[in-house]
Amino acid sequence: MNNMKTRRFLSVGFLLSTLFAAAMARAEDDAKQIASLTGFRGGLVVHVSCEDGKLTAALRLADNCVVQGLDASAKNVETARAAIRSLGLYGPVSVMQWSGKKLPYVDNLATLVVCEDRSVPPDEIMRVLRPLGAAAVKRDGKWAVTFKPWPENIDEWQQHYHGADNNAVAQDTVVGPPRRFQWIAEPEWQRAHLSMPSINSLVSAKGRLFTVEDLGSAEHPALPGKFALVARDAYNGIVLWRVMFPDWHPIYIRDKETPVQLQRRLVAAGDVVYCTPGYAAPVTAFDAATGAVKKKYEGTAKTVEFVYDRNVLFVVAGEQSDISESLLDQSRSALKTSLFKLEAYGPIIKRSDDPKNDIFAVDAQSGKELWRKSGDETKDYQGASLGVTGDRVVYATGKELVCLDRATGQSAWRVAAPITLKGPSGKAVSLVLSDRAVFVADSEKLRAFRLADGQARWSQPATLNHHKPPDVFVANGLVWASSYDASIGKPAPAQGLDRMGANGFDPETGKLVKHLEQAMSGPMGHDRCYRNRITTRYYINTATGGSDFLGFASPAEFPNP
Repeated sequence: MNNMKTRRFLSVGFLLSTLFAAAMARAEDDAKQIASLTGFRGGLVVHVSCEDGKLTAALRLADNCVVQGLDASAKNVETARAAIRSLGLYGPVSVMQWSGKKLPYVDNLATLVVCEDRSVPPDEIMRVLRPLGAAAVKRDGKWAVTFKPWPENIDEWQQHYHGADNNAVAQDTVVGPPRRFQWIAEPEWQRAHLSMPSINSLVSAKGRLFTVEDLGSAEHPALPGKFALVARDAYNGIVLWRVMFPDWHPIYIRDKETPVQLQRRLVAAGDVVYCTPGYAAPVTAFDAATGAVKKKYEGTAKTVEFVYDRNVLFVVAGEQSDISESLLDQSRSALKTSLFKLEAYGPIIKRSDDPKNDIFAVDAQSGKELWRKSGDETKDYQGASLGVTGDRVVYATGKELVCLDRATGQSAWRVAAPITLKGPSGKAVSLVLSDRAVFVADSEKLRAFRLADGQARWSQPATLNHHKPPDVFVANGLVWASSYDASIGKPAPAQGLDRMGANGFDPETGKLVKHLEQAMSGPMGHDRCYRNRITTRYYINTATGGSDFLGFASPAEFPNP
């Protein structure tokens, strides 16, 4: 009798297990179909009306997927949670009870919304969905897919200075003073304020955020760095993939001494990310969705910086221009006696009295080199000055401005333009291009040259940012520069609490047209240690120690909260 009961019990258990497995198989097929229809490759998934949770669990298609199920029924929620726990997935997959009306998320958060409840208004689904995200709604037993278009009022930031013209201005009317968090993700804190920042570079394209990032331990700032190229969903922070670097620039320099050239080694363009995955590594193209290598560009080893414009890579390879004093004399490092053997931190970088660089163009599709400049033509190249606009490539040497034909590399013009850079490492010249002019700023002057022939037009006083290039922006018909006192016509001190906002000059004449007064300029004594970025709507600096917004169209001022 007992044996019969046992056999019945086992039979029932086997039947239930078989039914569960069959239901999971159907759910997995559904999840794969949804991924195929939507092109989903990772991010945040919201499953509306999740019922028994099987499809919710199946929607965790990979480790880069975070899934949350919603259901109005408390019984369904408990059933779904039990199913997900039985699969060992609870955590990255979760379920919560929901009122059945407004979805419990901020705008533009989810990468994918899967909905089996047609009572949810389409507008509500679109509100929660991020730009370029997808919604899969079940209708008559089939999945109907809708994509959210990219808004015209949101720009991308594809390169360190926005574009190859080095004009760090977002054509964006959505960016404004922060009001709330969109998401929070690790690293919550940088490793230290003593050494090189944990985030070296940050760019974005097609709803993805890419960083060159130090993943090393925060236990002690002297521990060597562990750098990687990291891709996240820009709207919810989910890590999509990582590519670890074999080495990178040593971290034991002071944070303010981070070379600007190092920050110009990352570009996101459409579905491709270009990066040098190692200090002396060649430029490499990665699939933006997966991190898979698409192409390594021969002849680009020892790249120190590059920009991208219309399917062409413009590369500077050779020796880094700006070398931190901390690399030459370890007693100047903020870490001092805490340092391990220097070999533990990566390559030993030495300063050259006559750094050698090649400047060349490479077709990004084929990898073919289009032209190359070297020797006297690039002698004393000023790091981070390479810029491209239209059919012109422009860069600065210590004594000249040089303009090349984009297609052939032939010289268009060379004019005298001596560069003055004063102060410790971290500094660099700013070179910004418009469709008619070249604007160059160093430690002393902001100068304008005609793009067509290099003719000098005008100059105004200028000064560096704190250990970084001067701010120069072309926006709203004017050329904007900061750290300059319009009332007395002299630069403000490099450090001090008397910052004077920003000045807009006529790009043709250099005449001061508009001044943005900044009332609040403390408690920081200087801007943060990086060149600022702005939008067409707001002039943004860091005089108070965070992001301060000055309105272009009105006197509104929004200091860092």
